[in-house]
Amino acid sequence: MSSKNSAHIIGNIGADPQVNHANNGNAVVNFSLAQTDNIRNSAGTEEKKTTWFSVTAWGDKALAVEKIVRKGMMLSVVGTLCVDTWEKDGKKQTKTYIRLEDFMICNSKEAI
Repeated sequence: MSSKNSAHIIGNIGADPQVNHANNGNAVVNFSLAQTDNIRNSAGTEEKKTTWFSVTAWGDKALAVEKIVRKGMMLSVVGTLCVDTWEKDGKKQTKTYIRLEDFMICNSKEAI
């Protein structure tokens, strides 16, 4: 059996996505997705815990996201979990994000 790196998150968009262009001219969009769970704390009281995920889309997917997706929409995203590392001012920096492969709007008249 081969290994598989796949992430599937359903959550709400934090802000309207904006397309930028990489040095090679390829479209790229970054956006944040908030996923909230109801959990029980140590006192037994239920509370909400929100986790924010960074999502990056390239090319035609980036253009589709910019055209369709808006702040507050519930979105299902499927992609590959990626980790970038670099050094800045002598310190190692790390960013974990989801590289978008597909998405679906979950709560809109514009659902695709």
